[in-house]
Amino acid sequence: MVKFILSLVRHGESKYNQQKLVQGQTNSPLSEDGVLQAESLSKRLSNEKIDYVYTSDLLRATQTTDIILKSLRAPPCDVIEEVGLRERNFGDKEGITISEYRAFLLSEGFTFRSHVPKGGESFQVARQRVVKAFHDICNKQLELEKDATTSADGNLTHVLVVGHGLLFKELLAYFIEELNVEIPGGKERVMKDSSNSSLSRFEIECAANVAPKITCQFIYDVSHLSEDMQKALPSKAY
Repeated sequence: MVKFILSLVRHGESKYNQQKLVQGQTNSPLSEDGVLQAESLSKRLSNEKIDYVYTSDLLRATQTTDIILKSLRAPPCDVIEEVGLRERNFGDKEGITISEYRAFLLSEGFTFRSHVPKGGESFQVARQRVVKAFHDICNKQLELEKDATTSADGNLTHVLVVGHGLLFKELLAYFIEELNVEIPGGKERVMKDSSNSSLSRFEIECAANVAPKITCQFIYDVSHLSEDMQKALPSKAY
């Protein structure tokens, strides 16, 4: 049995977020505000010991990760880029404005969740992908720590995951629907737009061949941002 802290960080605002474009797996870099958001979050995390870091390999996530890593007092044991943490693939709809995409959905009789873009993936497939990535992280921690429940300094191991808004929504919905995790505000809160650079935190208890036990500490927290930066949120997730 292993216990660890799981922190989920959504990347800072990207240039596609700023321009209100459908982003998906397009490699859009952080905007100037996105860099500032990531730097604010990095200051919050600078006093925490982070043992392992997993990040989406998309540019906006790796840039956010790099900013966080530079602020840490001690480097983590490992930093892993994980393709399974990429944002949902929007196929041929990536690069159009969000308003154009909404107009298309309305004209064709689709809902946001029912439409599968050409060359993209459904929400079901995206959820399966991020759920697998989560369980892979749990299994990795089991391999690393065996029966240990704490890191070498006596604290719970801290795993940081840097990823994307829609994918984290699917993961948290899975926590609620399949693992009976109590999250403040429930699924309605989870499915609301999560802000760029927001931080969510959980305590995970896992063992081989059993479902993990998860305790939510908080979700979508942006208290590290200045008041002016908070007023400018949220940016759209996709």
